[in-house]
Amino acid sequence: MSKHCMENMTLMTFKNDKRIICCDHMLCEKCGHKVIMPPMPRQEWYESLDDVIIYTDGSVSGNGKPDAIGGWATILQAYRIGKGMIAEVEKCGKLVYDTDNCPVTNNRAEMYGILRALESITKPCKVKVYSDSEWCVKTINGEYHKKTNLDLWDRLDAVIQELERIGCWVVVSWVKGHADDELNKRVDKMASKVKREGEKSK
Repeated sequence: MSKHCMENMTLMTFKNDKRIICCDHMLCEKCGHKVIMPPMPRQEWYESLDDVIIYTDGSVSGNGKPDAIGGWATILQAYRIGKGMIAEVEKCGKLVYDTDNCPVTNNRAEMYGILRALESITKPCKVKVYSDSEWCVKTINGEYHKKTNLDLWDRLDAVIQELERIGCWVVVSWVKGHADDELNKRVDKMASKVKREGEKSK
């Protein structure tokens, strides 16, 4: 998978047989990466679970400038009582002015990571989100007022409200970045890689 362009890619890992499936692309037009689509509904990995642990991150080069390039990434781990972790999903994507319709910033990249992760959940479960963006976490939890990026906040609010409506319990917590948390370090590398790949393609 190292030669994939990493744009809007989802990697699904099944712990029972160690399969890894890219389930967003039949064929990447940019890098020609061929993908075998799984013979199952895309969200089957969490049809029956108790908890989902999510780590997210964002990375931007040229923060706020018209030619800024950003990457967002998230890792989702699904757990079932008595079985432990049953599946892990990696998602990542690129942000540029043309696709986001506004200057790309670190805050927007961080928000996209959280948004894309929460959009993946469609079944009732406990959802624990970890982000090293103190601004995102405190805004979601009501400690900061929403003053910028209102378009994304509207989308995030709507997703969280829908998850709560179907019976999910969503908790968003801060984790110290670039420290000893292995999942935080993994997701940071994913977002940074997307950003670097975007810089190369300029």
